[in-house]
Amino acid sequence: MIIWISGPYGVGKSALAEALAQRMENALIFDAEAVGNAVRGNYPDCPYGYIFEDYPLWGEFCVRLIRDVHEKFNKDILVPMTLLRESSFGIIEKLRQAGIKTELIVLEASHKTVHDRILKRGEEEGCWCMENIELSRRGSAALDGIHIETDEKTVAELAAAVLSFVGDKRCADSRDPSAGRKPTLILRDMTEADIEDYIRWFTVETEWDNWDAPWEPIEDGTEEKQREIWTEYYQKVRYLPEDRRRWKFEIEADGVHIGWVSAYTDLDYLENEEGLPAIGICIPPIEMRSGGLGTQALKAFIEYYRSLGYKSVYTQTWSGNARMVRVADKLGFIEVCRKKDIREVNGEKYDAITWRLDLE
Repeated sequence: MIIWISGPYGVGKSALAEALAQRMENALIFDAEAVGNAVRGNYPDCPYGYIFEDYPLWGEFCVRLIRDVHEKFNKDILVPMTLLRESSFGIIEKLRQAGIKTELIVLEASHKTVHDRILKRGEEEGCWCMENIELSRRGSAALDGIHIETDEKTVAELAAAVLSFVGDKRCADSRDPSAGRKPTLILRDMTEADIEDYIRWFTVETEWDNWDAPWEPIEDGTEEKQREIWTEYYQKVRYLPEDRRRWKFEIEADGVHIGWVSAYTDLDYLENEEGLPAIGICIPPIEMRSGGLGTQALKAFIEYYRSLGYKSVYTQTWSGNARMVRVADKLGFIEVCRKKDIREVNGEKYDAITWRLDLE
């Protein structure tokens, strides 16, 4: 098995790989950075820049070396290396196509946590890694892997989480003929039990708002206020007639409430004279954002509006939300409006983007 550990520069990939190597009986750490230094260092004047992924031969050499080591020595291989380009997921796909079980683990953390970890390992304020925290956070977050939140978690806790996942997968692959199936996903109305999830998502587990609309922070994130808000909301929607149009559904995967889809008609920066719905999605649990669940939920929501007779739908996001940009493209949305540098997040400028999908 290959476990590729990605995440922002300085998040703790190497420390996790070392902890995993100590706990796994037959594992070694592959130094993809050494491969990158060899490739980049032999080009005059770094023609492709500083990031290894921008050198085509780096990915090719990593794949060939990892395959060779795996085939000749029959060891589990740990690769602590940031991937931030969407195209670099091709490295993972090539290893899988070669018949090697390969898992992509993506470590996530807040800007402050990564900043503090970089200082703790002895680097100075303003170093290259620190200057590129947001670049690597956004790029890593868009990758289709197993995302693990690392804020306030020890290396031992993270290693246990990874081993639990890998162990469960191996057990399932060897014993369960349904291993690898996608969870059963449904869209449904809100239930009273969902109130507790919303309280948690709007007070404690708020990382999702970094991608939704981070320029609009959650207002009054106290448990008392959020309980009041969501209890009142539930009372409004609990008795909606079956034939009443829904603007919001809860997402449930294998019986677990994981988020919501919603729609609105008041678009940002675009007239909507037809009154078409703009659809959106939020999945707060990081570990549920991989495996295509978000795409599956949006497809179901689109089909709901198609069944109501709508001929088109919109979706909107910002250019920093690379995962949603990729989903919109995958679903066939066409970009119809882009406002350059209109959004500001952590001092960086981003575009506001609107797409349209025709349903006919």
